[in-house]
Amino acid sequence: MSMMLSQQVIPEVRGCIAPTSDSIGTRKHSKISGHAVRRSHSCNDMAWLVREHVVHLMGTNILLYSATTDEVNNFEEHWSEMDLWDMPESCQPSAFLVDFHNGPKSAWNCSVAKVFAIDFCNANELQSNTDTILDIMERFHTHIKSLKKAYAAKKASPQGRTFSNQVLCHWGRKQTRFHRRLTIFEAHPKLHLYVLLIQRLGAARMSSDKSDKENIVIDPSDSLRVRHPRFVVKLPRWRASSITQLLRAADSLHHIHDSTRFVPGLPRCAYNARWLARRRNTEFVVRPTKEQWDFDVDQTVFEFITASLQSNSNELEEDSDRGT
Repeated sequence: MSMMLSQQVIPEVRGCIAPTSDSIGTRKHSKISGHAVRRSHSCNDMAWLVREHVVHLMGTNILLYSATTDEVNNFEEHWSEMDLWDMPESCQPSAFLVDFHNGPKSAWNCSVAKVFAIDFCNANELQSNTDTILDIMERFHTHIKSLKKAYAAKKASPQGRTFSNQVLCHWGRKQTRFHRRLTIFEAHPKLHLYVLLIQRLGAARMSSDKSDKENIVIDPSDSLRVRHPRFVVKLPRWRASSITQLLRAADSLHHIHDSTRFVPGLPRCAYNARWLARRRNTEFVVRPTKEQWDFDVDQTVFEFITASLQSNSNELEEDSDRGT
């Protein structure tokens, strides 16, 4: 990385690392969640540089670069109360060791971050002034969280790794569900009233789900095709059914809004008239037929479907109450 590019990266990083004291305080209401914040290109460039320099110092086998508990405790006992700038180096760039047993800002890791930042500046031909060192240190502290996860995954048993992957998948589906619903509520004027409600619910309070394969250990050497898992929605016990219906309405709008494919060659009355009018070359692309179909279904059929859905919803709520 050249001197010019590195100097362009540094100033913008300072504004995206740590919150100010004014932004931290007690919250009277639930946390307001929103869409993911996109970092600037300069901020992403700096994150990439930090990750690359970590690999340069530690390689890919993270287990070889963990400080022992005795080393960490001994350093903590003698130097934890000392000012950062007076604190001795807990390690050297040529023998880089991270404390994976404690938090990212333990006394050992603070010293490691300073060692990393100085070596990073030297490698990228940056001036080692206080502001720059603190910027790089804060970025390294953030990256330690990822390193700790990688270290824990390496140390975990196969069953432990499977469980961790399941937790990540659960959380990923919750986040996808939350952002999809928030986008729908923001896009439709009649649903703007509920945007704040969705934000206060957040991803963590979206409906959960459980796969019918979560407790099955699959042999990687098994060459047989395994079917995709089926998921059962687990409704929160505390949530009113009216909110559930509102969220399901948003899900229905998502499917309608995002659908770009269509089935050609159906009777003309099977297509949405407004959608069909907006299509170009309808007779060649959609190819609607002149068949006549009556899609008016007897009202008793809809009543039966509604009753069945409500029955299934009640059963799910009862299962959730029993913890199943």
